[in-house]
Amino acid sequence: MFTGLVTAIGTLSRVDTEQGNTHIRIAATGFACPVGASIAVSGICLTATASDAEGFSATLSPETLARTVASYWRAGDRVN
Repeated sequence: MFTGLVTAIGTLSRVDTEQGNTHIRIAATGFACPVGASIAVSGICLTATASDAEGFSATLSPETLARTVASYWRAGDRVN
């Protein structure tokens, strides 16, 4: 269960599906996290695959999409 604090509100700037996986980019200026960090995004635990001063990227597996609301995410949606 997620027990941390919400530290930023981000915007999905990219949602692309390739070979069954969905790759997302979350724009969250000033939010810093190392690659490999576990980040709870709207309650879904994701692993940062890339990160910079403008936000981070993550990959969602088909299993994650099947069991969460992430399958409804679209570019422009806000997440915490």
